[in-house]
Amino acid sequence: MKKLLLSVVGVAGLVYGANAQTEKGKVILGGSVGFNSSKVEGAAKSDVSFNVIPSVGFFVDNNFAIGTGVGYTYNKEVSNLNQN
Repeated sequence: MKKLLLSVVGVAGLVYGANAQTEKGKVILGGSVGFNSSKVEGAAKSDVSFNVIPSVGFFVDNNFAIGTGVGYTYNKEVSNLNQN
């Protein structure tokens, strides 16, 4: 019980101490990276999916950003080729 209480207090302290820089004129960077591989029973090879999508935004006012993300996505499905 002590560990749970200590963990909750620690997480609450981190959340309270976090301060986002969302003032007008600031820039925000982010994005996503993903990889997935799955093998279907009876297929010779695995299906593969990969993506990289960086994003950037600009705060035009306090707590209001406008931005975009441009990236690359690759999908290869071989399991559908083997079905008759």
